[in-house]
Amino acid sequence: MHVQDLADAALQVPRHPATAGRAYALGGGERLGYAEMVRRVLAALQPQPRLLRVPAPLFRTALALAHAAGRLRGMNAAALARMREPLVFDIGPAQRDFGYAPRPFLPTRDMFGL
Repeated sequence: MHVQDLADAALQVPRHPATAGRAYALGGGERLGYAEMVRRVLAALQPQPRLLRVPAPLFRTALALAHAAGRLRGMNAAALARMREPLVFDIGPAQRDFGYAPRPFLPTRDMFGL
């Protein structure tokens, strides 16, 4: 989800009476799996990094070793599990009630400060 989409939603909600007292699930403009999101990010970078696919048991072992060495503290088994979960939200009510129109995920090199 792009931060500008969230800001636009915050500005639009008070302008539409249908939104009074309601809560909305907001998401991005596309339903993307984690692998596709990573693929798009890597495609935006130059030179384009290679994505190395590692079997899950081997990755978990490497992660445990990294933790033991004091590295990658923000990455844990729960974060890995979350990468495999579909994080999809129904934005239909927001589209209907206040015209929510999120942009697609089209990363550029500039987004990463490179």
